[in-house]
Amino acid sequence: MPGTGLYSVKAAPTKRDDTQSGAGITNRQIHSEDFGQSSWDKTLATVESDAASAPNGTSTADKLVESGGTGLHYVKDYSAHVNGAAHTVSVYARAGERTWIWLYGDQTVSNAVAWFDLSNGVVGTVSGASSPSADIEDIGGGWYRCKLSYTVSRPTGIQYTGVGLGTSDGVGTYAGDGASGAYVWGFQSQQTASATGYVYSGASSGYGVELVTGDLGWALVFKGGYVENVTRSISYGRTRARRPSRPASTYGSSPAPTTRMSLRIPHLTLTR
Repeated sequence: MPGTGLYSVKAAPTKRDDTQSGAGITNRQIHSEDFGQSSWDKTLATVESDAASAPNGTSTADKLVESGGTGLHYVKDYSAHVNGAAHTVSVYARAGERTWIWLYGDQTVSNAVAWFDLSNGVVGTVSGASSPSADIEDIGGGWYRCKLSYTVSRPTGIQYTGVGLGTSDGVGTYAGDGASGAYVWGFQSQQTASATGYVYSGASSGYGVELVTGDLGWALVFKGGYVENVTRSISYGRTRARRPSRPASTYGSSPAPTTRMSLRIPHLTLTR
C-alpha cells in the first residue's frame, strides 16, 4: 500500500455535502468502472466490459471501441457542477489499437479538452474556456492516469464529461474501423482544482477516506459526510481501538515502522 492514497467507502452515506469547507472528496461520476452502463451515453462507440486487468489488479477495465462511421468516437455522462468552481476529471487509460485519447468537460462557450498520448505518456493539445490544464501520470503496466482541470463556465446544474478516442493529437473526427480502441477504467469527476486519489463509485457518488503518513506515524481520515451503522476498527501492535462512526473523524497512532495496522469496514479492508 502506498504511504498516501484514497480508498473507496462503499457503505451508503446518509448525508453528504462536499461543497462545504473542510469536507471530503466525492467522485460525482456514477459507475466509475463500468462504461457499459446505460448512464454512459455512447457516440459512435461501444464498450467491451471487463476486457483487461485494471490498475488495481481486478479484471474490471473496459475497452472503448470505435464504431464504423465518421465522427467523434466517445462516451459521456453528466454530473453535478457549480458555475465558477474548479473542476477536475480524470481516467485511467492504456493504449490499444488507438494510442490517443481525449478528456472533456462541457462548457457554455468552448469545451475544456485535453489530449493524451498513451504510447509516450505525454499530454498533447489542451484547449477550451477558462484556461484548462492537464497532466498525465504513469501508473505502470502501460496504464496512465489522465487528468483535466478547469473552471466551470456554464449555469450551475449538470455538465457532461467524457472520454474519447483519437488517431493523433487533436484528431478525434475520423472514420472508425469498428474494432480499434483503448482501455479505460476509473473515471472521476470532482469539484477540486486538481485530481485527488481515485474513489470508486457505483450507482451513486463515491466517497473517500485518506491514509496520511509522516514522521510521527499515520493518521486515517474519513473525509466528510456520515456513514451509518459502521464500526471503525483500527489495530496496531497489541492494542486495539474501536470507535463508533461519526462524521469527519480522524484516528491516529505512532506505531513502529514494522507494525501492522488494519482498518475494517463492510466491503472495505485496508492493511498496512
